[in-house]
Amino acid sequence: MPKRLLLGKFFIQCRRKFRQLLNISSDKIKIMKYSLGILALTMFTTIPQPAQPNLPNDVLNRVHFGDIFEIDVIGSTEYDWKGSLNPEGFIDGLELAEEPIYGLCSTEEELARKVEKAYSRFLREPKVRVKIVSIENRPTAVVLGALRNPSRFRIKRLVRLSELIKHTEGFTERASGEIEILRSKNASCSSLQTASEPTEIIKVKISELLAGAEESNPFIFPGDIVTVVEAKPIYVIGAVASPGKIFARPNMTLAQAIASVGGLTKQSNRKAIIFRKEKDGIKTIELNLEKQTEKFVLQEYDIILVGEKGKPTERTKFDNIEEKKPDVSQLPLKTIE
Repeated sequence: MPKRLLLGKFFIQCRRKFRQLLNISSDKIKIMKYSLGILALTMFTTIPQPAQPNLPNDVLNRVHFGDIFEIDVIGSTEYDWKGSLNPEGFIDGLELAEEPIYGLCSTEEELARKVEKAYSRFLREPKVRVKIVSIENRPTAVVLGALRNPSRFRIKRLVRLSELIKHTEGFTERASGEIEILRSKNASCSSLQTASEPTEIIKVKISELLAGAEESNPFIFPGDIVTVVEAKPIYVIGAVASPGKIFARPNMTLAQAIASVGGLTKQSNRKAIIFRKEKDGIKTIELNLEKQTEKFVLQEYDIILVGEKGKPTERTKFDNIEEKKPDVSQLPLKTIE
């Protein structure tokens, strides 16, 4: 008998013996294979895979506001130059050029060709090199709002929203569930906008970001302002267990608000006044808490005053309840490199 057939027969016998030893049937083996396949599929589909960058080439290597760059005319030092852009995006103070040269968001190569064209008016076939020598003064990205440690970031490489959130130590209870990214025209060079285009606003749902949705984890660039939107306050005071401030949620009812501060005390007279700020002043709404708590929907900045037995419910006006805005310049500065 040929060796190939002998080897084949030997392996078949070994496989049968192995099945007998383990008492595993063919059906069980199929089930095991199927189970392992499902397990592998689950493992790979539950791990979010980052999207591939769909951006202009070398976004961070383009000339930004605040960059210092050198213009080197090969074979001559007389026409060399070092400087930055003016607030309009043109090369600032290049007196040899008859017309302003727009450099914002240009690559080094693109800007060199523009300078060559300008210098060709008085030089024969000039060869120019442009090199960005400092990016330390680029606009910082700001990440603030309902975060444990709002911060500014000096960005030197591609970075996604989720990484910056991690550097701020995560969300607080004040997070409303939405993130807004304000991207000013041309500041980031991410979309190569023209000066006439409006500022871009990108909205991201926190639930989708945490779920790993690719479109909800965008790249963040120099100059971006990322705000984790804070839920607005509602105040519950008077005859409740823990008077104080809570945070508004969509369609929050009066019953939910009272429950969130520990409920009514024994001294409660089961009546409440809602002070609601409107355009023409403060509106007061009187409610019977035994009848009207389940369906009454609250609004942001409502003040709920729960009355006490034997005491008149004062119709006090609550003015100037404003949330303090953070001083961005005082936020800690971190570098992403």
